[in-house]
Amino acid sequence: MKSSILLLAAIIVFSLSEKASADYVPEIVFQNVYVQSNLCYVQSIADISNTCSFFSYRFKFDTSTSQGKAMLSVVLMAKALNKKISVWYNKSSAVGTNETNGCTTATMAEATGVAIN
Repeated sequence: MKSSILLLAAIIVFSLSEKASADYVPEIVFQNVYVQSNLCYVQSIADISNTCSFFSYRFKFDTSTSQGKAMLSVVLMAKALNKKISVWYNKSSAVGTNETNGCTTATMAEATGVAIN
């Protein structure tokens, strides 16, 4: 019983720490949107906290899911209207790096939500 309670407590702490690692950036201007192999990459020259820069691409998301398709629709609409976007994301595993010293498509920040401003 005691081990079950400890396991449950560990799961709750892990879940809370996962939520705490999510970030948000309001009103970014983005230059390009690139889609390849069910992944969309959003380019911004702005220095955005907890991201890395892969040729100025800061965020990625999976376009094969319904959520990813909806986010792609929002991003493309914002681009067409020349609007800024807000992005909710999980931080990069190579924060502060670029393509020459550690940032890859695998280590980029992953967008979990977008909005047109």
